[in-house]
Amino acid sequence: MTDEENINEAKQPQKRAKRRPRAHGTGSVFQRKDRKGKQWVAQLVLENGKTRQRYFNSARDISS
Repeated sequence: MTDEENINEAKQPQKRAKRRPRAHGTGSVFQRKDRKGKQWVAQLVLENGKTRQRYFNSARDISS
């Protein structure tokens, strides 16, 4: 390789690996501080690949 080719390779950005989607039946719980009232969100990935979100007033409400 010539010096010019080495310089051109160094300038190109690194490619990121693609992320795999979450498995069916998994999800997450998080807090959204920008919302008034129901700030806690439970998010679940369904068998058909769609996601569902439910909003709660507190983290305790999610587990009950």
